[in-house]
Amino acid sequence: MGSSRELSMYFFWTLCLIGFVASDVSGAKATPRNLEQIIVGRCEEYQRVIRPDLFKSGYKNCTDLWLKFHKAFANKGPCNVTVESYNDFVTAAFHEIDTENKVMYWSGLQILLAVDYARASNLKYTSIQEILAAYVIRNVDDWCGQVGAPGVDYNACPPWGKCPLLASTSFWTALSKSFAKQVKGTVHLMLNGSSGQAYRNTSIFASSELKNLDKSRTPGVHVHLVYATSGLTIEKCGQGSLVTLEQDVKKKGMTYKCSDDDQAILYFQCVTDMETDRCKKACSVGSRSASSQKSSLSLSLALLMLTIAVTLRPV
Repeated sequence: MGSSRELSMYFFWTLCLIGFVASDVSGAKATPRNLEQIIVGRCEEYQRVIRPDLFKSGYKNCTDLWLKFHKAFANKGPCNVTVESYNDFVTAAFHEIDTENKVMYWSGLQILLAVDYARASNLKYTSIQEILAAYVIRNVDDWCGQVGAPGVDYNACPPWGKCPLLASTSFWTALSKSFAKQVKGTVHLMLNGSSGQAYRNTSIFASSELKNLDKSRTPGVHVHLVYATSGLTIEKCGQGSLVTLEQDVKKKGMTYKCSDDDQAILYFQCVTDMETDRCKKACSVGSRSASSQKSSLSLSLALLMLTIAVTLRPV
C-alpha cells in the first residue's frame, strides 16, 4: 500500500476515529509451574505453525530443548547462573532466519513497544523475539532455580537487575551474543530519548549485541530516538550519551545514523496513550492528512483487525 509511514498513518488515523485503546499484559514474578509445558508447546507451535518454512530439513526435538534449558538454571542459586550455562540450549535452538537490514534492537524501553512495532511493520523489521529460542519463553519474565529439591523456585525470583548472574539476565545475554553473530546489513536501534541517558554502556545492547556485531556483515547502525508521549525530551541526536554511542559504533568501523522522533513510531505509541496533547496533535494531523487521500471503510476495518491481532497476541 505504500511506505511504512503511510501504513502507520492510516493505522493511527483509524484508531483516532474509533478511540480504540490497547491493553498491556504483565508477567508473573516467579517461575511458572507449567514452564515445561509452555516451552515444549511453544517449541512445537513455532516449528509446525508459526515458521514451518524454517524447518524444512527437519524439526528440532522440543523435549531435548526443554531439558537443556532446565539444566542451565535448575539446582543453582537464583543469582548463580552463568551466561555459558545456556550455551547448549542456544546452540541446539539455533536456526537460520532472514535478518538483512531488518533487525530492530531496543534499549531503555518497554519491550512491547519495540517488539510489537517490529511485528506490525509488515515484515520491514524483525527482532530477537522472533527466533525459536526467544519465542518459547515469550511473556515469561522470570524463572529461577534453587539449591535443593525441587531445583526450581516456584514462589519468588529476584527482580531484574538485582544480581548480575540472574537466570533470566544470563539467558538474554547468551541469546543476544548468538543472535548478533547472525545479523546482516544495517541494524536499527530504538532508544528512549526521555530517560536522561538513552545509551548506557552497561546495557545488553552495548555489552553483548553491539560488541558482537561484525562490521563485515553489519556495516551500520540506524538509531531511532523515541520520546514519551507526554512530550518530555531530554536527549536528541548528537547530544549526551548519543555522542558516546556514535563513537562506539564508529570505533567498530561501522556507519552511524540517528533519527529524532520517527512519526511512524509516534503513531504506534499513541495507540495506547491518545489522551496526551502530543498524541492529540498527531491524531489531528494524521486525520487531516488521511482524509485528503482516498481511503475506504474496508481499509479502516483491515487496519483495526491488524491492531487487534497485534494487541491480543498469544500469551
